[in-house]
Amino acid sequence: MSTNARNARRVMVGGTRTLHTPQSNVFELTKINQLNGDSIYRITVNGCWHYFYGCHKKYVLTCVNDEYYLVTLDASPQDLPIELIRRIEEFLPITTMKTKYALVHFLNEMDAEILYWKHRECHQRLDLTNAKMALRRLNELLQRTCPNACLQLDYVYDHHPPAKRLVAYRSDPSSLILCLYVESGCMSSIMITMEGAHMTIDSATDSQWTGRKYNKLLRCTVILLARLLSTQLQRVTSHAINPISAYLLLHYFDGSVSHVDENGDFFNWVEDEGIAMDSETDHRRILDRYQQSCKQSLRCFELMVHIELTDDSVEKAERVFSQIVAEMAC
Repeated sequence: MSTNARNARRVMVGGTRTLHTPQSNVFELTKINQLNGDSIYRITVNGCWHYFYGCHKKYVLTCVNDEYYLVTLDASPQDLPIELIRRIEEFLPITTMKTKYALVHFLNEMDAEILYWKHRECHQRLDLTNAKMALRRLNELLQRTCPNACLQLDYVYDHHPPAKRLVAYRSDPSSLILCLYVESGCMSSIMITMEGAHMTIDSATDSQWTGRKYNKLLRCTVILLARLLSTQLQRVTSHAINPISAYLLLHYFDGSVSHVDENGDFFNWVEDEGIAMDSETDHRRILDRYQQSCKQSLRCFELMVHIELTDDSVEKAERVFSQIVAEMAC
């Protein structure tokens, strides 16, 4: 469904005309997908594509080229009361976070079914061709053990999992996501963020699908694909939210825990416990000890683990991938 000047509903007549009906050359709004029961829309502004979730609303209030527009997301919504339009105009223009939050609070309080959304920088899509070709081979290996499982790499807005279900670390339709599709949907995923020579990954798995080595398989796959996404990549960084995730990265992928600000709590705990960290460190023993300490004292924290992308780390990931597939519970 595409929304432009021909089918956008005019919601403001007369008055200050702060809100406008968009002309066809201003932007085009298109519904392109639906995931987790929510519609994903693409808006084209000045030749750039931007994506957002409709959040089950009937209208979107947005700012394009310093002009504010109120556009329908629903095919045939009811007319909005002119009093509501005038109240919304009192918040415009939105120049501070305080004003934005005040407007969002007002819209929620009025149950107005209006989403306030403002586009950010132009979406830059990576060329995924080489990575997807590599996934074909990995899927052939995977499906020898799990015929109904499939690894899929794409931006959220282009994912089409079974049952339109996608479990992800963060709800952002522009995110690059590596998914493991099973019969119920994408039940385990890794969100990929890239900047220069650095890739950051964040994982999520549905609670009913944990313990099946899905997360371990996805992390391994990311390492195998990383340099196919960008030849500049030199390091993968993961936020390990629990000791088990940290151990997987340290033990299987030669990860390291650097003395950076984000790991300050961990190294303070190591010092308090009188633990020596060196090349002979038994990571499993330390992380088991940390897990017990976390349960007893609630002194818990995330770890930022780094993996250097080298020929050795990629070769190790290749071996580990085959081991994981042989041991997986589909």
